[in-house]
Amino acid sequence: MRSISFIGNEGKKIEINIGYGQYKKIIKTISQKYGTYTVADSKIRSMIESKSFIKYVRGGEEAKFIDKYLEVADKIVSNDVSTLIGIGGGSVLDLCGYTVNTINCAVKNLILFPTTLNSFIQANISGYFFLDMNYSYNYLKVRGYPDIIYIDPDFLLKIPGNILRKMFFSGYSLGFLFDKNYCKLSMKYAHNFLGLDVEEYIYENLMFLTYLYSSQEIFLPGSNLIKYFYSKPGDFKKEYSIVFSNIFLFLAYISLSNGYISSEQYASVKKDMIDLELYNKNIMQFIAFDKVNFGIEEVVPHAQSSFRRVFLHKEELKEVLLEFMQSNRGD
Repeated sequence: MRSISFIGNEGKKIEINIGYGQYKKIIKTISQKYGTYTVADSKIRSMIESKSFIKYVRGGEEAKFIDKYLEVADKIVSNDVSTLIGIGGGSVLDLCGYTVNTINCAVKNLILFPTTLNSFIQANISGYFFLDMNYSYNYLKVRGYPDIIYIDPDFLLKIPGNILRKMFFSGYSLGFLFDKNYCKLSMKYAHNFLGLDVEEYIYENLMFLTYLYSSQEIFLPGSNLIKYFYSKPGDFKKEYSIVFSNIFLFLAYISLSNGYISSEQYASVKKDMIDLELYNKNIMQFIAFDKVNFGIEEVVPHAQSSFRRVFLHKEELKEVLLEFMQSNRGD
């Protein structure tokens, strides 16, 4: 088992524990305590043995809709909950974190069990939790941190191989910022996951993530741009890994245009995305520019300093996006 202690921007200490086979015993032990309530993704119902009150919700962006928030908030208040356990992908964990940080309740412990590779590597330690509203992605946000995060790779056994393979791009993107060797390792694991011990891989990627978030007001690349891909009901069925990876490629193109990375480095990202069946040359045209006010601040790759913050004015963003799409026209 590997452990990480992360201190958030407000001095909050978050414990992250990574290890195989820990979730059943821990959930069973914690859930037996009075005042415990569990919210879990319905996809992993068969894996959970909770002795507490438990609510199953459908994973994906629908978990972050207001109606789910109101249901969970009512259960917490009605049952005098002091410990909330969240089990699921990033959306389910956002729902749990947003709820306990916006209602007047007795919850003192927020314990999270991410169940997807994306939610392992992009752990909920940014200092914010989000909800969607009026078909706007992450429209509502609140400050907050979990108390403990337990990461158990056993949950990955429930994910179909073709979907899990694409999730390795989360680690790939952090490797591209901090250590290109982890790009290669991500590709290796994506093609041969069974039988491999990924504890160290997850640990190193989380070390990259904690370093990123320990920088003053720095966020995960794509965090702002991704909001403009979700503007109508059908958009919320888009596969996160595909949207995130293609946004990252666009951010890499911005870096290339500014001389932050080489053409070879950019080409390697595109090549590996094609290999993982993530590349979609048309997806960037679905940005909802009508929702962009003056511009968008983003974090882009930088060969010397790992990353750099940039501000793209609305018209500049349109111009760069047009150049990016033209460069992909022959694909």
